[in-house]
Amino acid sequence: MQINRFYADFSHTAVIPKVTSPILHEETLRDQVAGRLKGSAQTDFTNNAQTGWELSQTLKRDHAPAEQRYDAWLKPFKYLLTTEDIEADITKHWARNDSFEWVIRQIAEMSGHSSANKLPLTFTSGAINPMIQIAMQRYYPDLLKDVASLNILGVNIEMKNGVFTGNLLPIDPKAYAGCSAFSGEEFLMIGDHFMRPYGFGDRLIVIYEPDGSCDKDTVMRQLRRYF
Repeated sequence: MQINRFYADFSHTAVIPKVTSPILHEETLRDQVAGRLKGSAQTDFTNNAQTGWELSQTLKRDHAPAEQRYDAWLKPFKYLLTTEDIEADITKHWARNDSFEWVIRQIAEMSGHSSANKLPLTFTSGAINPMIQIAMQRYYPDLLKDVASLNILGVNIEMKNGVFTGNLLPIDPKAYAGCSAFSGEEFLMIGDHFMRPYGFGDRLIVIYEPDGSCDKDTVMRQLRRYF
């Protein structure tokens, strides 16, 4: 078996929360925008964002199309979410995961990739594309320079002049559909313990356990099965 596709989750994988309690990137982005607003604008946005998030979860349980679900979540952010909000959210709430860079470098070395032949790394995530792009550039510049090229299959939103227009661009099924979207591919998925029920089996390389640790011995044993 030759692995030729390399995927990664984003939150709790490439980035980890700066607090110990469970945290979602949807929550931190909402709080970041709300914290910048004042008075009734803040109240209205907070209420609308909470309503939108709850609706998106209802639509998810009802198996509504992904674009419909994400549109419900993001509609309150129209003309309010900025690139500066995303950057501030990453700085305030999320930190780099040293285990992520470690495992990507291990895979690159074991699979024969280098700066001249970079590992093609694709993020598949329900996070918005600009958040992934900014976090990778901020926290992993050496990784991108040395061994990995970046592709993002997340929630693709339209930004103009640094402001979210409210438009969603087509979303690849790999961003939300679980293992079924990867049928027929020889791949590895770098992720967290939350992904274990999604059907990836031994192709899931878990680098974030419930206690925040990474069992590097187990990860290396897993990788040696493929390289």
